[in-house]
Amino acid sequence: MALDFHLAKNKKEAPYKVPSYSIEWRMHKAIFIHHELNIESYPLLGRLKNYYNDAKYGTEESQNLVKEIEKIKPHFDNPQIIEQLNSISLVCLEAQERNLGIWVYCD
Repeated sequence: MALDFHLAKNKKEAPYKVPSYSIEWRMHKAIFIHHELNIESYPLLGRLKNYYNDAKYGTEESQNLVKEIEKIKPHFDNPQIIEQLNSISLVCLEAQERNLGIWVYCD
């Protein structure tokens, strides 16, 4: 099971797109649950805290999500977690370039 990031114009087409990125439970847990970082201080990232809840980000929100990710990266020293956060940022940048929203679903 993974948390899948889909780029799409609307919610209707999002589930039919191949995910642009997926994060497995173990990595999600390392970022959002086991770390002492107060994720609630980051409202956009906070939408991803519950692995089983869907989330949606518009183009402007994806720009701000990248900023939140940049703010939290110094709190982690695990290269795998940094790689995961960088991958989410890349999805956000692609969404901005293509003027698409990001829909996040647990499959």
